[in-house]
Amino acid sequence: MDSPFLAATFALSAAASWGSGDFTGGLAARRVGPFHTVLLSYTVGLLALVIVALTRLENLPPSADLIWGALAGLSGMVGLGFLLRGFAAGRMGIVAPVSAVLATAIPVIFTALTEGLPRELQLLGFGPALVSMTTNRTKIVTAPA
Repeated sequence: MDSPFLAATFALSAAASWGSGDFTGGLAARRVGPFHTVLLSYTVGLLALVIVALTRLENLPPSADLIWGALAGLSGMVGLGFLLRGFAAGRMGIVAPVSAVLATAIPVIFTALTEGLPRELQLLGFGPALVSMTTNRTKIVTAPA
């Protein structure tokens, strides 16, 4: 298969996975609450991680890696909790695009500081993302209550 075709297939698959995960996560958060939804999803993820690590006979990583991994996991858990709280409140049209754009802002800023500015085509791609945030926000704010 052609490499660009595979890249597009993987990108679309990832987008479909994230989108369906956001949708079902929002439904679960409405039913049982954001805290319980995050707790359940992280518990399932931890169990899967332990099973794979034991099956593959993986060595325990160094303590510094464990600490960084724990900090990253806790940050992700807090972020997911706020995301699901927004979904449960019925603000998916605002929460989804804003969180998607802002979640990418950290690596973009870090890369810009360490490796230089993104290329022109990448900068052009930021435009639709910013428009999607302002368009959705405007629709929600101007809609009658």
